[in-house]
Amino acid sequence: MHRIALQTLLFHRAKVAAALAGVAFATALMIIQIGLYEGLRSRASVLVNRLGGDLWIMAAGTSMVDDSELLATGAELPARAHPCVTSVRPAIVAWVPYRTPAGARHTLQLVGSDLRTAGPTHAYVPWSFAEGLPQDLLAQDRVAIDDGDLSRLGLAPPLVGSTLEIAERRVEVRGVTTGIRNVSLIPMVFADVETARTLAGAAPDGATYWLVDLADGSCGPSVARAIERDPRLDVMTREELASVTEEHVVTESGAGAALAFVALLGLVVGTVIVGQTLLSLVREHHKELGMLRAVGASRSELAQFVAWLSAFVAAMGGALGVILALLVQSGLGGRSVELHYGPGAILTGLAAVLVMCTVAGAASLASVLRLDVVKVLQ
Repeated sequence: MHRIALQTLLFHRAKVAAALAGVAFATALMIIQIGLYEGLRSRASVLVNRLGGDLWIMAAGTSMVDDSELLATGAELPARAHPCVTSVRPAIVAWVPYRTPAGARHTLQLVGSDLRTAGPTHAYVPWSFAEGLPQDLLAQDRVAIDDGDLSRLGLAPPLVGSTLEIAERRVEVRGVTTGIRNVSLIPMVFADVETARTLAGAAPDGATYWLVDLADGSCGPSVARAIERDPRLDVMTREELASVTEEHVVTESGAGAALAFVALLGLVVGTVIVGQTLLSLVREHHKELGMLRAVGASRSELAQFVAWLSAFVAAMGGALGVILALLVQSGLGGRSVELHYGPGAILTGLAAVLVMCTVAGAASLASVLRLDVVKVLQ
């Protein structure tokens, strides 16, 4: 039956091409939506994962990393006093005003970290420098900006050495990052924690978060209990804060539901196109199939005809869809949209193809199994 199915596909090239296009489109759309979803989650929690730390001390009621406020002086002292704590590091994540060279006032996200330290549980923030180094930001009133935010900040190359007014204070650009954007696409500015404290209006020893590094992860609950005796404070592990941030951005914003709807829509459209094509092919060959049945072919052998048609469309269309999704990812590389294709995204896309072609072939299979030999040979 596979030879008959192959000859049928070769004879009806135009219809098969339409079916392959539908499968490829649905597969690519499914993979792209999963990639967007994973990229959105990754971007939402990238600051948490980059800053590191085993525990995060924050203001009570904080729902995500961007939802921060300055902590009272001494909030980190219980952590410093605990014998299991190896270090406590400050971090500033704040929304501050800035003024473009043209005089327009907007808001940016300021991220301040201790650029003098980096270790196994945390990395330099910012990362991915296109120009400059983290050490270039150690002096007061020096910042790094991303090359994708130039139009929003009103700046133009050469960037290093240019100035920007942030929180009514003139700062100098000493580093340029690449590909570092937040979910809202509001400009991000990085600085050493000392500069960030000044721009955010914090005390000389202030912070919006204190990052706690532990000698042993098992003592995290006891450290958290000691800190949370102050009702103004909450403590989360890095993983918990990353998770709630992703949940807030992806789920509560409705972005996840929108991506799922688009993927489902593509799956439905692909199923309809493939189903109509397969049913048309089978109906056009009812007489030939009836003759095969009359000379002794079993119903299961006729069903194999539909199975081979569906398998070919699924295999070729799925492969084309994966290639298309990879081309889209390559074309968007380095832009504001992030697509993360893990093995799960590819496998989910291919599984969707299998489901789609199975459902699409059901009507054709039913048509073959109900075939009335006498009627089709009249």
